[in-house]
Amino acid sequence: MFSEKWTSKDEPIELNQYSYENYKELLTFIYSGTCELNDNNIISIVDMAEMYEIIDLKEYCDDNFPSQNFDNTNVFNWIEFANKYSLTKLNEDLEEFVKPQFCELLESDQFFLSNKFVIEGFVKYAGDLGQAENEQCFNKRV
Repeated sequence: MFSEKWTSKDEPIELNQYSYENYKELLTFIYSGTCELNDNNIISIVDMAEMYEIIDLKEYCDDNFPSQNFDNTNVFNWIEFANKYSLTKLNEDLEEFVKPQFCELLESDQFFLSNKFVIEGFVKYAGDLGQAENEQCFNKRV
C-alpha cells in the first residue's frame, strides 16, 4: 500500500524537486514570516507554497511579487501563472498592463499560441474596455 521510501524509518527523505536555495527560503518564511523573492525563485516558491499548502507564503509572494517587468512576449506566461495559482494581486497588475494595449496583444502570435485558460484570462481583463472597443479589436484580427 505504501511505497518503500515511506516505510523505511532510517532512510532520509530526499527533497530534490527544488533547489537548496528555494527550500532555504521556504524554511526562512516558515520561521520568520518573510523570505527573499526574486525573478529567479518566485515561480518555484509559489509552487512550493501550493504543494505544501502554505497559504500565507502564497499570499506573501502575491503581495511581494518581485518583478513588474511585463512585456508583450512574457505577459501570456504570467497570465497563465497568475491564474494557475489564483494570485489576485498579480492578476490585478496584469490587468493594468493588458488594458491599454489589449488590441496590440490580441494581434500577437503569442495570443494564438496560448492555451484556452490563458486566452480566457486575457479576455477577462478586457471586460471594462467597453463592447465597441472589444469588437473593434476582435474584428481587426479576424
